[in-house]
Amino acid sequence: MESSLGELERRQTQILQRITQLELSHLPQHFSASLSLSPPNENAAATNTTESRLSAILGSNGVRDFSFRRVPSDYYDSPLESRRDVLGASSVHHLCKSIVLVDCGLVMTIDVDMLIVYSNRFVRCKFSNSSPKSQVAIGEIGFGQGMEYGYYISVTATVYHTCALGVRVNTQAPSNVTDCSDHNYSKYYVVVVQYTARFNAETVKNFLYALNDGRIPKKKFNLRLAPEEISQKLTGYEHNAVTCVGMKTDIPVILDEAIVKLNPEFFWLGGGEVDLKLGIRTSEFVNFVKPFIVSCSGA
Repeated sequence: MESSLGELERRQTQILQRITQLELSHLPQHFSASLSLSPPNENAAATNTTESRLSAILGSNGVRDFSFRRVPSDYYDSPLESRRDVLGASSVHHLCKSIVLVDCGLVMTIDVDMLIVYSNRFVRCKFSNSSPKSQVAIGEIGFGQGMEYGYYISVTATVYHTCALGVRVNTQAPSNVTDCSDHNYSKYYVVVVQYTARFNAETVKNFLYALNDGRIPKKKFNLRLAPEEISQKLTGYEHNAVTCVGMKTDIPVILDEAIVKLNPEFFWLGGGEVDLKLGIRTSEFVNFVKPFIVSCSGA
């Protein structure tokens, strides 16, 4: 009896494997190459959860040619050529990253409390160019204290800033621009650029200015890298894992034009986990994400 059950289980396993192989044979090459029939370990189980979720999102939005690859722990310590080989990318130029920008102006407000000693008379005056935010005491400076002529100054500075990878923030956005509801004039942007390219924020600034028909002064666009904690809160992904798929927030995406011109049109970016990377056909990425395509980098 036990031998019969064992034989039945073996045949069922063979049938299931054949069905899986048949399904894989009908999937796009890049996608099928990322799947394995090997039993996953604990780390792979967490990765597969992310991979399954993002695969479902991509599939439900008409994306068919994509692939997930898991990379070794020393991936980011390796040169681009080694990363290219690990992923099987066509060139180092096909290796890309998603960075989050925030419009994050830096404003410092200084309050000065001055006690003036003049001819044995004490005159106290206070002035400020205030814009109340969290105050940071930066120290007290004393000159000629106890002298007939002199003054004592206490300085308190208020520092206000919203930026410190990943997400870019518009630092000069008005106070009423606090989210991503208006993609043309958003507080945050995700920019996808090549590792081999140098990001040029000025070209994005000019693009957004033109996108808004010049109604918004250029000085209102000041993009900076968002702090890592803000990037993770907005996207749901940690540093080196940021991807444009399945983000927590509907952040507008800017895709560097150089990526669109790559041949073949299949590039790699973060896959939602530090050691998981996503390869995707460029045209399908564009159709799904609908990014702004901007020439925003240089060699």
